[in-house]
Amino acid sequence: MLPWWLLALLIFGVNFMLWGLVGIVRLVGEVMKRSRALWAAHGGAVRAAGRAAIASVAVMAAVRAATRAAIASVPVMAAAPAGRRPHALRPGLPGRRGHPRPGRRAVPGSNSATRPSPPTPSIRSAIRVPLSARMPGSRVPCRVAPGTRRRARSHPLTVSDVAVLIPAHNEAVVIGETLKAIMNLVPRSNVHVVSDGSTDETVQIAREAGAKVIQTRTNVGKAGALQEAIERFGLVRRFPVLMLLDADTRVQPGYFAAGLPMFAVPGVVAVAGCVRTAGARKLAFTGKLLTGHRCRIYALGQRVLKFGQTGRWLNATHIVPGFASMYRTEILPQIEMNPPGLVIEDFNMTFEVYHKHLGKVGFSLAAVAVTQDPDNFRDYIRQTRRWSVGLWQTVRRHRARPDFFSLMLSLLLLELVTSSLIFLVLPFLLVILMMPDLATASPAWPVFSSVYAGLSAHMTLAVVALGVLVPDLAMTCLTAVLEHRPRLLLYAPFFPLLRMLDAAISLASMPVAWLSRTDGRWKSPTRRAVTAEETRARHARPRAPVFAGEGRHARG
Repeated sequence: MLPWWLLALLIFGVNFMLWGLVGIVRLVGEVMKRSRALWAAHGGAVRAAGRAAIASVAVMAAVRAATRAAIASVPVMAAAPAGRRPHALRPGLPGRRGHPRPGRRAVPGSNSATRPSPPTPSIRSAIRVPLSARMPGSRVPCRVAPGTRRRARSHPLTVSDVAVLIPAHNEAVVIGETLKAIMNLVPRSNVHVVSDGSTDETVQIAREAGAKVIQTRTNVGKAGALQEAIERFGLVRRFPVLMLLDADTRVQPGYFAAGLPMFAVPGVVAVAGCVRTAGARKLAFTGKLLTGHRCRIYALGQRVLKFGQTGRWLNATHIVPGFASMYRTEILPQIEMNPPGLVIEDFNMTFEVYHKHLGKVGFSLAAVAVTQDPDNFRDYIRQTRRWSVGLWQTVRRHRARPDFFSLMLSLLLLELVTSSLIFLVLPFLLVILMMPDLATASPAWPVFSSVYAGLSAHMTLAVVALGVLVPDLAMTCLTAVLEHRPRLLLYAPFFPLLRMLDAAISLASMPVAWLSRTDGRWKSPTRRAVTAEETRARHARPRAPVFAGEGRHARG
């Protein structure tokens, strides 16, 4: 009998569980690191207070010692006869007529001392506080050992260093809100839009918003438009970081606070954004079902797969999604962004980063951007097919190599195929197992009896329920908790059916990707204008910490 956990492992995959464990280890490490930093900060404050107390005691002791030395250096006054001032009895007293001040030469014939008196030490010169006892925070020049140099500090990246590039093809419905959101975070002069053969008001809206806009002569596809815009705007020369942003994506406050510091990690040349689907739109049942399914994929796929795949030591993610991600511009000339025959660009750019050993990919769950997912089956199937064809086309172009990335990619593709096959066969298996309950005479049928006997010996309805349906329901419950969307539980019975649809699209895309070539031209799904309700829902959420230079004051 096939155990239920093995069936669950075949469907969800070893890759999913492996990177999930890596992600948990990474999360624990980050929590410990933050705890140590917090403890160090509090401990540093305590130590600074102790040093300040010690320094204050040392200063007071030095002041008292200097005072005693100054008092001891003053001559003792003798009792003066009547009519004479006291200091006139002591010859050589400084400041008196006929008695030179200390350091001056005595005049011959005068009653002054022939030897000048030593200078009186002042209180300020008597106080010699060592550098180690200075008050913390005082501006005392640090003494550098001879022959050494100060370590130069690298300039931290800010939003002024980021160029934003938005490719658009007939996006007049949504591009206005996208520009408004990104211009609240980065200088207006950093925002660039390339219209790829748009026939609506995309160009006019972008120019009125204050973005720099160019147009392609014809519809050359998203990758071709990006490549042309990067060259015509001179973004590699002008900016150290380039953000690729879809026209329907609204970057959330705190994106750059979480994303830009990732470039400080050694070797990181690209940072993937964290995608969330817009959930406040007024949709019908179909739209809520499809967006809820995407919400599950995003919530668990990014927290388990993406977070685990983008660690500092184990780094091998198969995609840096092009909806809202950043690249160091210094590596862009080495990436073939628009090779012939590919329908999308983000898989290919990620493969180029790893196969050409350009660096690593970073990812932060706090670098959030909200996008519009399809709300009807026609657009959903078209977009899912485009993504799947793009993946297999990129795999066809980039052959496997003896490296860690190719190994993890091979495991991912193998499990993608096996889980898709199981999901497609699963309805037929359920029908066969349930047939004796539906038709009592079915076990006696000539062909069905042998099939049922062989299948029932290895699988039962309980195994299918525990290995497929229960884990899928658990995924829905977990997503509802993580995303604060309890209404997802209402659509839980339909999510396995959508997974079957995804499996069919994935398998059907394989021969298309291997046997056909595309020109990269695109057509966006049906867009919905951002409503006032969605805007209120976005502003009602807790705001993430704002990065230095990020906000309305960053407008140029």
